[in-house]
Amino acid sequence: MPRRSRALALALLTAGASASAQSAPGDELNALRAAERELESRPAPAATALESATRAGTSLATLDPEVAARLQMPAIEVRMTPLLARELALYQSDSRARSLLVAWIRRAAAYRARIEQTLVNEGLPASLVWVAAAESAFNTRVCSPAGACGMWQFTADTARAMGLRVDAWVDERRDPERSTRAAARYLRELRERFGSWELALAAYNMGPVGLLRSVRKYNTNDFEVLAANEAGLPWETAHYVPRILGLAIATHNEAVFGLGSVRVDPVVSWEDVPVTRSMTLAEIARASRVSESQLREINPALLRARVPPPVEGAPFLLHVPRGSGEAVRQALSEARSAPTRSYNVRLGEGLEEIAARYGMRESQLLNLNGLSSSSSVGTGTSILVPDREPEAVREEAPVIAVDPAAMESAGPSDRTRVFVRLASAEEPGDAARALGVTRAELLAWNGLADDARLQSGMWLQAWVRGAVPTARVWQVNEVELLVRGSDEFHNRAVEATGLVRQRVVVREGDSLSAIAQRFHTRVANLERINRRDRNATLRVGETVVVYTEPQHATSPEVADRSATNAATLPE
Repeated sequence: MPRRSRALALALLTAGASASAQSAPGDELNALRAAERELESRPAPAATALESATRAGTSLATLDPEVAARLQMPAIEVRMTPLLARELALYQSDSRARSLLVAWIRRAAAYRARIEQTLVNEGLPASLVWVAAAESAFNTRVCSPAGACGMWQFTADTARAMGLRVDAWVDERRDPERSTRAAARYLRELRERFGSWELALAAYNMGPVGLLRSVRKYNTNDFEVLAANEAGLPWETAHYVPRILGLAIATHNEAVFGLGSVRVDPVVSWEDVPVTRSMTLAEIARASRVSESQLREINPALLRARVPPPVEGAPFLLHVPRGSGEAVRQALSEARSAPTRSYNVRLGEGLEEIAARYGMRESQLLNLNGLSSSSSVGTGTSILVPDREPEAVREEAPVIAVDPAAMESAGPSDRTRVFVRLASAEEPGDAARALGVTRAELLAWNGLADDARLQSGMWLQAWVRGAVPTARVWQVNEVELLVRGSDEFHNRAVEATGLVRQRVVVREGDSLSAIAQRFHTRVANLERINRRDRNATLRVGETVVVYTEPQHATSPEVADRSATNAATLPE
């Protein structure tokens, strides 16, 4: 073998220790990162013809003709840099890297042809399909802890900026075709802005603002230089770019990398059918004799098992299995379903309450909306309700615990005092906007911690201007207020649990343990109620508060039992 061929072969074959293949995409990628770190930590080999050429930015075509003839370059600008050569070395011989490479090729087959065609139609290299591999392993439904979702891992803001729909009904980041078109537009913008695919890919990974900061800091637009400098690029970005370009080269040279026998996943194919009214996937499946599970599988952008209502009269394009389009169109034209209308959930409303107003159970309302639970339904969420006027539901006056200072609070004279019970956890700012007040006002009126999240079941008071259509509010004369921490408050709260609250006078020799035994309760309960250590010495004549069952509340030690009634505090 000629000397320069041996040099390139050495660069391609030198890799870290092998490891067993991993099965989960995240584990496989972490294994590749470990291999990259191992290889990076090794001492640099002696200078070779390949390294000399790559330092000078020489293209592969100027290297040994035998090697150049074997490695065909994909239709994307590629510099054979040391970082890229090392990545190719891993794909060639490290079992961890090869495991991930094979897994990505296998999973890519489901969407690869369609993605590549979309990229080409947008004027981009088909090899950019491997960005989706590095981002999500072609998983349309995956979301990162930072909130990036879908095959191309868009954040919601970036997705909307790229023209994708992200709302309570549809998340087009999860649609393989629409998200690919958006990714193509975004990659093209990055390429036009930074001038090379190396930098465009770096910007896709770390964000264009961060990359621009590094370019200005080091006064260079050379990716390799940025990657080599202290704090030039994030470690992940420095490997992300050669990872994708290495994928493009390896998959373009299957014979060289031994990838010709990979067994791939079946192709996911579909055709689009316009749906002009909201229907559940179950209804469509029954009417057209298409599998509901297939409809769910090939429509990952649908967040509910239901086609959303038309937006400004535009039909929703539903993916259906290829060859079934005509049957679905015919079924849709003949299908009949009960009329519905859209309803935006207000602050303080839960699905159970809304369902009751329409004479339904919560489970029926969930089914109508193609939802499996109410956990994803919050303030402002659009849902469907029967197309009829709701009924008035009689509700008992709720009992609300308030701070003593808030009992007779007087807010701004030109506003009305109202109360709202949160049906789900809320950010203070979101609750304030729904009530038409400022965040600072809401925090001050309720004595709330500035950085705490509001939890379901909490009551808030606010002074509002006029009607509040975005919140389910209660007027002062519709509620009963109790001073938080008062005897009446505690008595009512304890009685709501089926127990009795008593003040017990301490006798000679009493301890919390003895009192707990006498009233058939736990010492830990008395510790919490009285904020006393179980071993604390009790003074004769002092009182200890006890919560006990009614049959045990007949002791003569009762000193000051407050009157109670049947009203209860909310849970």
